Amino acid sequence: MIRTLVAGLFVFALLQTTRMADALSWLTRPTVTMVVALMGGEASDQGTHLVIGELRVPWSRDCAGFDVLLVLWGLIIWTGRGEPLGRRFWLRMAAAVPAALVANVARVLAIITWRRAFYPAVESPQMHYFLGFVWLLPLLVFFIPRGGRSVTSWIIGMSLPAAALSLAAPQASAPGGVLVTTATLLLLAGQQQHPLEGAREKVFAAVWVGAAVFISGSGMESLWLPWLLSCPWCAARGKWLRSLAVLLPGTVPLFAMKFPWLVVPTLLWAVFVLGRASRQEPATPPAEPRWSTAVLLGILILLPFTASSVGPVLRGGGSPPGGLMARPLEPGSWLLRLTRQASNIVLTWHAPNGSGRHHTLPVCLGYRGGKLYPDATCPAVFTDGELWLTEAFLMPDGSLYSYDGYLLQTLLPFTSAGVHLIASARRDSIDAADFEKTSAELFSRIAAYESERHSRVELPPF
Repeated sequence: MIRTLVAGLFVFALLQTTRMADALSWLTRPTVTMVVALMGGEASDQGTHLVIGELRVPWSRDCAGFDVLLVLWGLIIWTGRGEPLGRRFWLRMAAAVPAALVANVARVLAIITWRRAFYPAVESPQMHYFLGFVWLLPLLVFFIPRGGRSVTSWIIGMSLPAAALSLAAPQASAPGGVLVTTATLLLLAGQQQHPLEGAREKVFAAVWVGAAVFISGSGMESLWLPWLLSCPWCAARGKWLRSLAVLLPGTVPLFAMKFPWLVVPTLLWAVFVLGRASRQEPATPPAEPRWSTAVLLGILILLPFTASSVGPVLRGGGSPPGGLMARPLEPGSWLLRLTRQASNIVLTWHAPNGSGRHHTLPVCLGYRGGKLYPDATCPAVFTDGELWLTEAFLMPDGSLYSYDGYLLQTLLPFTSAGVHLIASARRDSIDAADFEKTSAELFSRIAAYESERHSRVELPPF
């Protein structure tokens, strides 16, 4: 229990360093440009972006590959928590640095290839996570020892923690990330690999597979991490399953942000449960899983990364309807202008990123480091101190919804994710009430254009 706690603290600290600015960029960027040049391409490093032929690839701290290194270090520490910290452990930690660099360069090159193949579509965040996970898997063979386990047991035991940490790492520095990371590590600590026994576990497995279909169809990407951690073949059994299941909501960033006063007590309860379990007699080692089980789980574990990765390729349209003056800002976003629109109001149109659903405006800006507060007199209006902002969610039939109504409309799998409309204005140019009223009128006019386009599409031919 002490080794598990210490290992958990180390992994937690590693994941919380994901805000480090371009920790490996000084090495990754020139390596990528050199490899492209060796392959016969033209590449130049412009600091904030790479120019590959005629393609401009923005460069962020995620491109540096530090997350890949952190996940690999985290897996080495986590899987070695039952072993002494000998020379082999420290050699693996040192060798992880060049290995992570190679894996990340391969990931960046794969992203560039994807963007060139499907230009002007931009890959979803899940595609970035997927490519990082794919290039991480070969490293596990060299850095995570089997420890006497069978190949099938090793595949299951390593793939699931690797996938969970790969999903948790991008969330660690986001709002609520501390609670999400802690809940993830506690659930991983309580996992017990085992075959399915009895009708109840088999029914749970069927529900778990069905949940994957639902999450894929609904585009609720934040549910993938709790889904992964509740894997029927790895979740704690019996009363420990019931005790640790209270942690699952804490792995959803939105829940951790909105209800931290509920998540913190469940974290303390999980520590108590795991501490009590560690003092009991160890259970009999379970039967080794079959190859069919390992292959099935290997495919299912990839779903959080692949379910929406092809969204930008398959997504058609998403652009504003005719009749609106629209100027592209970035892939999937447009600046709108309507006739008789006040000059101090700015309107933007945001198509969904892949098949994922939209978040509320405060959550969207929260992930980008900003913070919004609702106005006391107009709860639907937010401010960052300088601007007024408000939002609406537009569906393909032209109907407008607030976020609560939008959630109900998009709850069923394979429904459209709609469009996120945002209006903004400087606070010194208009008061909150007039801004809310004017924005609502502009949203309604945009919805009328969208409804007209929908009617033309649905109109049967003569």
